[in-house]
Order: sequence, then C-alpha cells, then structure tokens
Amino acid sequence: MPAPRSVLLLTTLALSAPLHAQPPAHWYRGNTHVHTTESDGNGTPAEVARWYHDHGYDFVVITDHETITDVAPLNAALGDGGRFLVIQGQEVTQQVADATHPQGRRQAHVSAVGVTRVVRPLGEQGIARGTTIAATYARNLPAVRAAGGVPIVNHPNFRWSGGLADMTDLPDSTLFEVWNAQPHINNRGGGDGHGHVALSTEALWDSLLTRGTLLFGVASDDAHKFRPEQLRELGLTR
Repeated sequence: MPAPRSVLLLTTLALSAPLHAQPPAHWYRGNTHVHTTESDGNGTPAEVARWYHDHGYDFVVITDHETITDVAPLNAALGDGGRFLVIQGQEVTQQVADATHPQGRRQAHVSAVGVTRVVRPLGEQGIARGTTIAATYARNLPAVRAAGGVPIVNHPNFRWSGGLADMTDLPDSTLFEVWNAQPHINNRGGGDGHGHVALSTEALWDSLLTRGTLLFGVASDDAHKFRPEQLRELGLTR
C-alpha cells in the first residue's frame, strides 16, 4: 500500500530542512523559588536579583508568598542586554487542616512561575478545611495556569506534609520540586517522631513516574537569607 500523501509530504519537508534550522540546545542556570522582603525574606528584590546576577545565574524567579513583584525595573537594571532575566512569580501558600497531623495542618505549597496576578490559596488565611492536599492541587495548579503561569509542586516533605496518595492524580507535565535547599525540608525522607514515615522526595518522584505520571524534576534554593552574617551562620560564606 502506498504511503499517505501527508506522510510523504512531511518526510520530504524533514529531509529538505537545513541542518542548521534548529538552534543548538543550551543549558541555563536559574533558580525557581526565592523570597525577599516582600514576604519573609530579608533581602530586597533588588538585592536578591543582584545576588543571582553576580553569582553567574541566567535567571531567577521571585516567588514571595501571595505577592507579585514588578520585575521590570530589575530587568532594566540587571538584564545585561538579555543575558540575565528576573521572572515574576508567587508561592501559593496553601495549607490543609488535618487533626491527625502534629501541627494540625499540612502544607501544599505551589510555586507559580510567570503569573500575571496573585493566586489566592483556598480557605481563610490560606487554610483549607474539610478537603485534601490532592483536592487543593486539583484547584491550584489550573488556577496558576489560568493566571498565565507555570505551577511547581513545592517541597512535599516540608513538615512531613505530602505523600504518594496526595500526588497520584497530578496531571502529566507537572513540575515537581525534587530538591529544596532550605534546612528542615526533609528531602531525604525519614520519620517525624510521631509514627509518620515518608519517602525521600526522589523516591516519591520515582514512584509517581513508575505509575505512569510524567513529572519533571526541579531543584531550588528557596532562599530567605541574604545578609552576610546569616550566610556565615549557614556556612555559605567565609
């Protein structure tokens, strides 16, 4: 049977396309999760953007809690003709009431990269009641996309909050924070001292991939401290 004409046409176009038609692939160094004085960080947006600029990053996303920073002045000052980019974003600080948790609530934060407006978490003061983490993801991820952004599921082991059952309904192509550099995020898994045992975030990611959910891994700083004396306390400067 002869090949369909559409297939022949596509094949001809592919073979006739010049080899240089596609630009070469390039890795960009960036951070998708950082905080400033606009929420609970201690560096101003200008100071934070300058830190990443001066340390060889190609981009940084400012993700303050329920706040969007105007990045146009930062890009005007630091853009270097397009060689460095500050992207506006937000961390949707979703919490879920849970009487079985030692702190009475679990965390279901989502970063929103490139949003044009603030996405409010569910519930009064961001605490959703009578629902689940999975249900908040089902609401918040599309809400981020509707606001023009790309969502990232943040630090699932923060305060031993997330688990495999909370993630199995995540849609394909969701970004998933496999590593978060904040102390006490529990990336490597373990127990909370109250009988709860969690997988490492890498094992959680692997389990979801094995079940057929396509998630893309992300690693972030989630930095809050930029003052030299505090960086020394963390062993990050001399």
